[in-house]
Amino acid sequence: MTASIEAGSEHQSPVTSQQSPTLVLPSVPVDQLLDDHSVEFEECKRWANSEAGQSAHMSNPAGFANVRAHAEAHLRAMSQAALAQMPTQPQPLAKGKS
Repeated sequence: MTASIEAGSEHQSPVTSQQSPTLVLPSVPVDQLLDDHSVEFEECKRWANSEAGQSAHMSNPAGFANVRAHAEAHLRAMSQAALAQMPTQPQPLAKGKS
């Protein structure tokens, strides 16, 4: 079962009057510490593109959306890890009177 405001749809933002994607949460959350996010993301992708995944996409769209949400959670975790490893830019020294 997925948790979201409106699974897989977009909603109108009252502030900006623009469409914004809805975050769908998977029924099985990712483990930030122990999951191998790249391996699990690739497995979700492999399944989604397999015959079984394509069949589920047609016959069980909520289940397919749940796997997709799980894959997106792994993708977000990989992006956050990559950002955390980026070196911070040193602040330029202000020129002042010596």
